[in-house]
Amino acid sequence: VTTWLQHLPVVTKVWVASSVLVTVAVNLDFFDFKLIKWNGISNVVEHFQFWRFLTCFLYLGRFEFNTMVCFFIQSQFSERYEKHGGFPTSPRGGRSADYCFMLVFCMFATLVSLPLVRSILERFASSRDALHFIPSIFSRNLIYSLLYIWSKRFPDGEANVWGIPIPPLYLPFVHVGFSLFMSGTYLTSV
Repeated sequence: VTTWLQHLPVVTKVWVASSVLVTVAVNLDFFDFKLIKWNGISNVVEHFQFWRFLTCFLYLGRFEFNTMVCFFIQSQFSERYEKHGGFPTSPRGGRSADYCFMLVFCMFATLVSLPLVRSILERFASSRDALHFIPSIFSRNLIYSLLYIWSKRFPDGEANVWGIPIPPLYLPFVHVGFSLFMSGTYLTSV
């Protein structure tokens, strides 16, 4: 495991290792789940809980099969995109910096769009219980955004799900469908 982790690019290594540490720590009750989830900007500002900006993107869920699939997708496609994707902005490459910027931008866009999504669901939901299903953990959203960007950047690349080759353009939708099938709700998949 350490040899495999050492050969990963730097951003992928930090993201995968941090996700493993946070997920294991929460599942083994070293940290309370309520301390890592996103509760809005008020907790960050009023209570100085700045870690919530990152931890809500690192926890992948309870120990179950769907979580292991997310770990696999995260490590495989993060490594592929960081090594071969992006748009190098310097003569020496710059792929890791561009990849890090992409991840930070996706995190920012997720947190900024959350109030808009909640207000739209509040307006059209028949009860306030529907808002309970909006996740406060966004790691899968970040993984799916990586998968979507990778599939758009490499439409002719190689992709398969459980050994079945599929066009990379359809890969994000196949994984969302698979997650929907495994979890039974669409809001955790989207």
